[in-house]
Amino acid sequence: MVGDNRHPEASLFDQPDLERLLLDAGETAPAATLRRGCTVTEVTGSPAGATVTYIDGGAARGRIEAAAVLGCDGAGSTVRSLLGAEMRDLRFDEDWLVLDMRSDRPLDVRDGVSQVCDPARAATVLRVGADRYRWEFRLAPGESADELTASPRLAELLRPWTGSIEAGALEMLRRAAYTFRARIARTWRSGRVFLLGDAAHEMPPFIGQGLGAGLRDAHNLAWKLDLVVRGAAPERLLDTYQAERLPHATRTIRLSIAAGWALTGGQDRAARVRRVVVDAGCRVPGVSAALLRVAGPPLSPSGPPRVPLVARRGSGRLCPQPAGGPGRWLDEALGPSFGLVTAESLDRATAAAAADLGVAVVPVGMGGPYGPVAEWLARLRREAALVRPDRVVLATGRTPADLVPVIRGLGELLPPTAVAAR
Repeated sequence: MVGDNRHPEASLFDQPDLERLLLDAGETAPAATLRRGCTVTEVTGSPAGATVTYIDGGAARGRIEAAAVLGCDGAGSTVRSLLGAEMRDLRFDEDWLVLDMRSDRPLDVRDGVSQVCDPARAATVLRVGADRYRWEFRLAPGESADELTASPRLAELLRPWTGSIEAGALEMLRRAAYTFRARIARTWRSGRVFLLGDAAHEMPPFIGQGLGAGLRDAHNLAWKLDLVVRGAAPERLLDTYQAERLPHATRTIRLSIAAGWALTGGQDRAARVRRVVVDAGCRVPGVSAALLRVAGPPLSPSGPPRVPLVARRGSGRLCPQPAGGPGRWLDEALGPSFGLVTAESLDRATAAAAADLGVAVVPVGMGGPYGPVAEWLARLRREAALVRPDRVVLATGRTPADLVPVIRGLGELLPPTAVAAR
């Protein structure tokens, strides 16, 4: 399903395929150096930069001086451990068996994600690509992955989807037992060392936002770090990374916990009530789409600059994209910095304020290439929106002139001399 940003609201893919693409890009990117088989032993950060000490291949020691270190090293994060960052437990802990399998014959698995709402054996089933399938089964207390995957237990477990196809005819690609947890780091930053993704937060998979949350971390931090490292913004801008992302990630984790209970929690009477409510709700037009939108709560921009209450309608959401095509993507028109999208012509003062700070101005109009943006503004009863480099809406105005104080407030981040130097 395509959303307001003209990209799918959700996508299914095989994670190893993505990892191979990223590693290949790292091998060939001129600005990147990829070191494999290294063990990080020390990470230190300061307002001026960061240092990483590592062992290469178990013998040689190495040291890297960097402008910043981004710890994207998963739930068992070495960087988080070395920083001594504590995790806050949000009270969710379940053991699940995960099976990745390949079948030459099609199985009775629909496209998308299927959730088995059975309190006795909750499960998630999805098709990933033409011949790959994933099953996730909740383990009972004291139950092991070996028990469930032993023959003929595995065949019995998979029969609702395999039918007459024997489980032995499927190729087992991976078998793992995971503990789905809900935890979040209390500290995401030490000087110029940052935690992102599962290193900063772990969430149950029920709304499929684990990777999405990590990407939001990266998008939030990247533009801020770019400005600070280039000397175009003060160091305190980096304080807004945790200030914005921690509460947003916490809300997303709590939504995932609630969805997990709604889909798999409760016994007997509670399960029967849930079955009726979920089945009825999913038959109502628009409910499934609404659930995808709920999975992404709005961000609360912490500034700078300060945004008055009257300009916060629509703030924290992503600015919509147009339909696409050569030269039509709004991202391309806005460029890498802040942008002002407007359905109304700018007066001289507003145009001058935007020009002084290098804010890109993109006119939008009904029926034009950026029509969806104009329609979005109309729904908000606004004529203009100020958009951050990560495409999060910072502020909206009844007229473009209403946003002049906020644009001028960008002077705290984008001094005119620094912008001119770019």
